[in-house]
Amino acid sequence: MSKNSADNNDGDRRNRIMELEQSLQPWMTGKDTEQVVADLVTFQLALLARRFPAKLKAGDKKKIKDNFPDASDALIAERSMSKEGLAWVLALATQMAEIAIDYSPLSHCKPSIDNDEKHQAVIRDVLEPQVSAAFEASVEAGLSPYGATTMLIILGVINGIRHGVHWSAVARPLVESVTVALKKGGSVELSPEQEELALQALMGQMGISRSEAKKYAELAKKRILEGG
Repeated sequence: MSKNSADNNDGDRRNRIMELEQSLQPWMTGKDTEQVVADLVTFQLALLARRFPAKLKAGDKKKIKDNFPDASDALIAERSMSKEGLAWVLALATQMAEIAIDYSPLSHCKPSIDNDEKHQAVIRDVLEPQVSAAFEASVEAGLSPYGATTMLIILGVINGIRHGVHWSAVARPLVESVTVALKKGGSVELSPEQEELALQALMGQMGISRSEAKKYAELAKKRILEGG
């Protein structure tokens, strides 16, 4: 992609954002930025729930209220969505978090990544067997697979921070793990229409061409399939 093409795409994105801000300005006037963002987030959730409505079976509402006891019937109707909708929300939230992390110097970890790429044998021969053994031992001792997964994640975060890894750098693999979970769990297969919407979002948010967006998406899929 040429520099002019990138500049044009980024200019289009900026123009759309300016138009949106101008349209919302009367509504935003007098509100704190945090309140505006929170309202926009809940509006996005409601829009996606309408686009991907949930088909709740008997007992599903109880499960939702187990997740969040304050979930009223009205909130469930507003926010509950199908598997496809949930995957969309997680994918969009992950993309937003990844962009914010990328644009912060606090999350800089390239030297660590460069070092670790030279030590793949350590991951294969040391880390993976020990983590697998710890997982199995935890389940055999009585923890649920969910509990074993959760505790390994939390303990990894705690140890990383104890060893000086900045919290924003720790957040990077946590966010990326959402994408891995979606793929490994076989969450959804996007329809051609949904793939097109995803490409448009990628092009708009990153200011890149369609061909570059496709390359970016294919590289991400390849990395996830290879367990990278």
